[in-house]
Amino acid sequence: MFGLWIVSSLTAIVFANPLDEHLAKIEETYKDVKGIEAKFVQETSNPFLPKPMVQDGVLHISKPSQLHWEFQTPVEQHFYADTEKITVWSPVQNTVLISPNLQNDDVSAILTDLSSLKDKYLIQLIEEASNPQSVQFSLSPKDAKGDNPLTQGDFTLAFDSKTYLLSQVIVKTENATTTLKFADMTLNPTFEPNEFVFIAPDDADITDSRQ
Repeated sequence: MFGLWIVSSLTAIVFANPLDEHLAKIEETYKDVKGIEAKFVQETSNPFLPKPMVQDGVLHISKPSQLHWEFQTPVEQHFYADTEKITVWSPVQNTVLISPNLQNDDVSAILTDLSSLKDKYLIQLIEEASNPQSVQFSLSPKDAKGDNPLTQGDFTLAFDSKTYLLSQVIVKTENATTTLKFADMTLNPTFEPNEFVFIAPDDADITDSRQ
């Protein structure tokens, strides 16, 4: 009986689901995270661009839903997002665009809730033996009932295989592919009090599509 128990235990270990093991480690890494800060490089390509558009900057996240994408090059631009609205400020043009936030399955939704990926997405582990330092997954959003994938786009996420810090997100839609690469990621950083608060300059040209 004792020998049978050993064999059964070893069999369970050998046939443990790698996907579940990785997701458990990701959940453990991010379950107590209230904020994230990281440098990023974003590359976007689509049939209408003669070459990929490359931008870089710093991403700030405060859970459950506040984001500040601070694009620094080639042109300074700021994207502020919460559950209600998205605000885009272009200092060079001194313009402010405000729109309702209607997205609940975009990359921002993923970044603000990394500990709950398996609850919201259909996930597959991507086996890439050529890069053992990275663990990659493909994600497809679920519908409201959690049964079928939606069509807003598919996501590929890559995590460091030791720290499980997010290193890359690829978003593919019908017309474009966007790759986000992250570096120097800090969990639970200390933010400035106004990091997620935008006050438009008095002379800014403001367009608010919520009205």
